[in-house]
Amino acid sequence: MLPIRLVLWPRFAETLSMVLTLLLLLGSIVAPLGAAPLPPVGVEDFRELIDPAYTPKPEPAAAGPLLVEYRRKLRRAAENLPSLGEVSRVLLMSEWSLIELDSASSVPLDRLRKIVQAKDDDFIREVQKLMADQSEDRFSLNSLSQALVAEIQREVRLQLLDRLIDRTRFYLSQGRVADRIAAANLISDTMSTSRRQDISQFRTESGAILSGVMITTPKDITPSSHYLRRRLRALSSDLEKLVADSDILVQIAGIRALSDLEKEPGELVTLLKPVLASSQSNVLIRRAAAEALEHSLDVYTTPQVDKTRPQPYLKAVEQVLPVAAASLTDSDPLVRRASLEACQRTALILDELTNDPLLRERYYPAFRPTLAVVDAVLPKINAGSRDSIPELRVGACQVLETFALTVQRLRSSKKERVPEPGKLSPSPNKERNQYKRQASPPLSGVDRANRASQHFGANEANSRNTPMPSSSVLVPTVASVAQPLDELPPPGLVEDSGIQSVVQAMIANLKHADYRVRLAAVYTLETFGEQAEAAIPALVAALRDSNKFVRWNSARTLGRLSPRRADEVVPGLMRLLDDHEDPSVRIAAASALERYGEHAKKAVPLLAHVINRGDKEYILAILHALQGIGTDAATALPNVAWVLSDRTQPPSVRIEAAQTLGRFGPLARDQLPILRDVMNTDPDEDIRNAASAAVLAVDRPSTRTR
Repeated sequence: MLPIRLVLWPRFAETLSMVLTLLLLLGSIVAPLGAAPLPPVGVEDFRELIDPAYTPKPEPAAAGPLLVEYRRKLRRAAENLPSLGEVSRVLLMSEWSLIELDSASSVPLDRLRKIVQAKDDDFIREVQKLMADQSEDRFSLNSLSQALVAEIQREVRLQLLDRLIDRTRFYLSQGRVADRIAAANLISDTMSTSRRQDISQFRTESGAILSGVMITTPKDITPSSHYLRRRLRALSSDLEKLVADSDILVQIAGIRALSDLEKEPGELVTLLKPVLASSQSNVLIRRAAAEALEHSLDVYTTPQVDKTRPQPYLKAVEQVLPVAAASLTDSDPLVRRASLEACQRTALILDELTNDPLLRERYYPAFRPTLAVVDAVLPKINAGSRDSIPELRVGACQVLETFALTVQRLRSSKKERVPEPGKLSPSPNKERNQYKRQASPPLSGVDRANRASQHFGANEANSRNTPMPSSSVLVPTVASVAQPLDELPPPGLVEDSGIQSVVQAMIANLKHADYRVRLAAVYTLETFGEQAEAAIPALVAALRDSNKFVRWNSARTLGRLSPRRADEVVPGLMRLLDDHEDPSVRIAAASALERYGEHAKKAVPLLAHVINRGDKEYILAILHALQGIGTDAATALPNVAWVLSDRTQPPSVRIEAAQTLGRFGPLARDQLPILRDVMNTDPDEDIRNAASAAVLAVDRPSTRTR
């Protein structure tokens, strides 16, 4: 008996031989398939064909044959594009940008198009005939050649666009899920890329020079990218069918593509409202729908809002805002976040439309329906300010803040504040109590932090503004940095019964554990003006907050509420004048005391005591506070005179001290020796002049009756 290994070996060898034979046979079949070249990528070849630097510029005698060959190459290149993705890339090439412009050729456009569509022999014959007719004018020949090239390109481009639309419609309607998703995504990408090109494309208003030929650009001629997007909107009904598809991913792709399609926001709202309103909708679809609301507004206002026709934008706000606000109570936090971003977008659109006083006056009736919608959704946005997620609370507060500023612009006008009886008259060179410019719209987290740092640095040159608290690191998630007090619009009564519920929500947020929520609540209260009076006790408590940004803005907000509840507010502000407090918080407190005027007279001894315990901005703030308090601050004038006499102080501080003494008039008579000494001996001419003016104001001759 043979060993087992010897018996098995012949069988193994036979089997191995059969396997190798099969592999060789398969190799002879598969190898050629694997070695075949990939289909050519025609995008770059196409780019060269339409590049103005390489397009034909034939001599008149050879124009017909050369241009017909160019037409043949361009058509062949279009036919050889292997995929819809490449068709889209070719259609989006920037080299097409001048195709739809009218050339300076005297040949009617209809005749040019008829020639380009003719067969080769007819094309050559007609081109040569045209060249012969223009033979005496070299400029006309160049223009004619340019116009023929542009028309050849336009014809091919339209054929490609028809191919893109037809094939995309086929993929959207056929049975495979992946194809429907890919086709919808292709539409989104094509539309968004085209818009980016519009924003970056350079266009002149009168003309453009191309290869030595003037091409006129009338204002009624739209760039080719606009035409491309207008044609793609024909796929709207096909995409709407995807929203009702049985596959979730197909629905999401359809929603996203529709939001990119530049439809009227109202049309998209009609389609998405049932999706967002139904708790039975899949959470992924609700997220996509909420994101689509914000994105549709972004697309609708690209590249910018046309302020000369605000009605369409106001209508978009009226349609989107209620649906987005209703979704702020969705069970999914990402749906709430996207809905909040849509609300913020509507607020920014309204803010942009109202920041022009002339526009507000001219179109005020058009704003009324929008204001009614804002009033109606206020409770829903207010509910968002109580969200369990701190970031969403902050976002809701910012939306409320933006809407409040917008409503105030529409319902109030700038008015110069008249001094109350017993107060000092305002300085002729300062407009302390006027609001000089509108507040900016809320910013994103990082932008807010950047604005905070810029705002702090800018106060070196403007002592009237209250600087931000200094910090080595500004947290990017800090809420909005409110405008200086003198830059906010005047508080106007918002005629809405729900405003007090917002105030109560902000009072609750002032006790939140996250300082960002507390800070956002203060910003929101600041915009409400006197309607935030109920929050004064909570704001006074916030003056002791552990976060200096909260203390800083609470002081500013309380100053805006002056003179209400002075007995509660003034002691709280006085505590912030402590030497250990952040310098910018101390300045904010002094500025707020200035606004309380005579109601802050109990702070005079402390203001006099700390007048020399800070930097330039702080001393200036103290001087302004004393002026704001009025005659009751006369007991602090010796300290003011000391500041004037101290030559180590910056000139701006000493000049303000002299002006302060001058404003008190005869009440500063005891300080005349110091004023005269500075007037006569100080080395700085500006300080001497300020002291001289103060002497004339203080040492007035007594009025005699003759």
